[in-house]
Order: sequence, then C-alpha cells, then structure tokens
Amino acid sequence: ALGLFEAYLRGAKGPLAEEAAWGRIQALEALGKRDALNGAVAAFLTNHPRSVYRKRAQQSVSPP
Repeated sequence: ALGLFEAYLRGAKGPLAEEAAWGRIQALEALGKRDALNGAVAAFLTNHPRSVYRKRAQQSVSPP
C-alpha cells in the first residue's frame, strides 16, 4: 500500500491527495518507519492544515 500511496503523490496532486497522504502516514506508522513518518506528518500538516485527519496525524509523530 505504501508504494501505491507514494506513486499517487508523485504525480500531479489529484483530488485524493489528502487521503493518499493520510494513507501514507498510516502505512509508515504500521511499518515502524518513524523517521519517514515524522517527515510525512510535517508535510501533511503543511499541505492540509484544515484536514479532518490533522489531530490524528499529530498524534502519530514521535516526540523529539
């Protein structure tokens, strides 16, 4: 799933970009890829500041 989310996000930002970015965060978390997860969450919060997933994304981040 991670590869599919990343492939979608590499292309033009389509109508499902927010959902794909959220799916990428969930996949990274499930795989235990903490460094990539933190970067994905930071990008997500920048690109989708009013997302319904915002709070859950923030909870996924490892403490510094």
